[in-house]
Amino acid sequence: MKFKTRDDITKFLSDYEISLEDRINNFNFSGVNFWPIIKISNAYSLYQQSLNNNNDLEREKQNPIKLRLDHYVPWLKLKLIDFKKNQNINLTNDIDICIITRSIDRRLYLSDAGWFCIFSDSLRKTYPDLNIINLERVVKKSPKYPRYNPSVVINGLETINGHLIKKDKFNLSKDFINSYKIFLQSNNLNYDKSKLINQIQYFFSIFNTYTSIFRKLSPKLVFVVNWYSTAGMAICYAAKRLKIPCFDFQHGMQSKEHFGYSGWENLPINAYSIFPSHFWVWSSKERDNLIKNNSIFKDSNIVEGGNLWLNLWLKNSLFLEEPLTYAEKVFCQNKKYILVTLQTNSNFEIKFIYDIIKNSPDNWSWLIRVHPSETKGIGQLKNIFKCFGEKIEIDHSTKLPLYAIFKRIDSHITGFSTCAIEALNFGIKSVIFHPNGKKAFENYIEEKSFYYAEDVQNALSILKYLIKLNLQFKSKTPEIYPIKRNFF
Repeated sequence: MKFKTRDDITKFLSDYEISLEDRINNFNFSGVNFWPIIKISNAYSLYQQSLNNNNDLEREKQNPIKLRLDHYVPWLKLKLIDFKKNQNINLTNDIDICIITRSIDRRLYLSDAGWFCIFSDSLRKTYPDLNIINLERVVKKSPKYPRYNPSVVINGLETINGHLIKKDKFNLSKDFINSYKIFLQSNNLNYDKSKLINQIQYFFSIFNTYTSIFRKLSPKLVFVVNWYSTAGMAICYAAKRLKIPCFDFQHGMQSKEHFGYSGWENLPINAYSIFPSHFWVWSSKERDNLIKNNSIFKDSNIVEGGNLWLNLWLKNSLFLEEPLTYAEKVFCQNKKYILVTLQTNSNFEIKFIYDIIKNSPDNWSWLIRVHPSETKGIGQLKNIFKCFGEKIEIDHSTKLPLYAIFKRIDSHITGFSTCAIEALNFGIKSVIFHPNGKKAFENYIEEKSFYYAEDVQNALSILKYLIKLNLQFKSKTPEIYPIKRNFF
């Protein structure tokens, strides 16, 4: 079956979920219903299949030995080299919030203070009176140090717990295996028992790790970024088993085309245990999307806490002067700056942007920002665009904080990046050109906050119009959500 957009995949899987009826319980194992994990992981497989597995940005091949080192080496590096910023679980008590983040979430480097995590450090700056501990996962990425604030790097603990679990204990029922095979066959996906067992083993290794940690810390709340990953669901399960409220901390788009935030219609009671108990969202639009696109999500479980990282920029926080000054220095020519934000699997986007740059005015400068998980492909991307010379810029556009760039640009174009929503806060209306974006942002397009371009010439015309608008950014003082009053 061929899918044109991610929304098509979401709808297909939602319909399949409904058709399962009571047979959805066939995916039970050891008290957990694994359908959500199977659904999410295979949604991404279907998406890759729809792209013919052709990604212009080179991906790193997974070597088993290297994967093990990727877990241990960053742990040791941060423990030894950046030891002053190691939080100690055993010496920490009376914890208000335990937030789990990734090394990739440290996206701002301050010369006098180190790498700032846009989730945990923003949370700490917003709620300085709360005792917050940051558990940091470094997966397949080099550790970023020195750290702005202390964290506990837990890769080693996760890997050790993985070794302690024996695969031969996972005796899945015939109903489980048969139901899984039928599901895969309906999508022309191959059955790989070892892959399935590895995924279940990984789930329980993460669950065991965080159960142990949460018992030690007894936090009042747990925040997790990216709940819909296998690790994220295991963390949610660990928190909920200990009756600790667990929040998914919004990090990007939550539209109907997102596999983690849409199409949940028919789940047994034990499947809810691996979902977060609450969703922390940026605004009422995300709240409305979650309720509209999922019959199982309730208004009472959604908190409009805001985008804390964005809020620090909107109120012109003093500690952000360094990246702002640097952005002003880099992007200071008498040109029109257009920011391009790429997604993962960006072959369609790259071709579109190549053609639009080729046909754009000479005084337009294109700032191409690579997705955080695709930075190893920057060299290849430079080769693709090198014929445009100084008309394009990639390094600074990728490394500088997004919001510092928003204050310097004249317009923004993307296939379907959440950056378009964030750009609105800086007075920037975006051009969307991918079918996924047309589906995901249909409400924004209807209200003329975004403009959809059918082709390259249409995109150029819209960009010229938006540049002339010359909307101005105005600093704001956002309201702070009262966590203490509502949860403590």
